[in-house]
Amino acid sequence: MSYRKETDKYVCDFCGVELGWEEQTDTHGEIWSCEVCGKNFCSHCLHNAVGRENYITLMQSSDLIKCPDCARRASDHG
Repeated sequence: MSYRKETDKYVCDFCGVELGWEEQTDTHGEIWSCEVCGKNFCSHCLHNAVGRENYITLMQSSDLIKCPDCARRASDHG
């Protein structure tokens, strides 16, 4: 999990965008932490990895928040 103490920002382990924990942007959405492996990821990277329908299902109906890698492994999405 990448965190930059000097800027109080978390870094997406997939695209490198830096966002504060409660911050969001129109392009990248919010930053999340995978509850399986601990990687940080932005909404944009997960959406790109698994597609719109799977993204909505994963974020609203899943037991755990998963990064793009763990979501693909667990559900064969993408």
